[in-house]
Amino acid sequence: MCVYEFRDKLCGPYEKFVCEQEHEKFLRFLTETEDWLYEEGEDQVKQAYIDKLEELVKMGTAVKVRFQEAKERPKVLEELGQRLWHYAKIVADFRSKDEK
Repeated sequence: MCVYEFRDKLCGPYEKFVCEQEHEKFLRFLTETEDWLYEEGEDQVKQAYIDKLEELVKMGTAVKVRFQEAKERPKVLEELGQRLWHYAKIVADFRSKDEK
């Protein structure tokens, strides 16, 4: 399931958050993992699946984090702008000797 999900996102929303070389490497790993699941993975112990999942998550985390940061950045910058405006107003009031 994770293989398909990552592949879909890697060729969709995550695509612009990964360089071409890393993109190819990740797609190759996803294909190898899928092949492993349908071939020798059928008869493996639980730990083998856990190891494959950890490797998949390790490769995908950096891309996922970049995607999340880009998604949240506009909101965070807006909040920062509002706070800066608020503090600039406080400083201006202080300089003008406003007692508020």
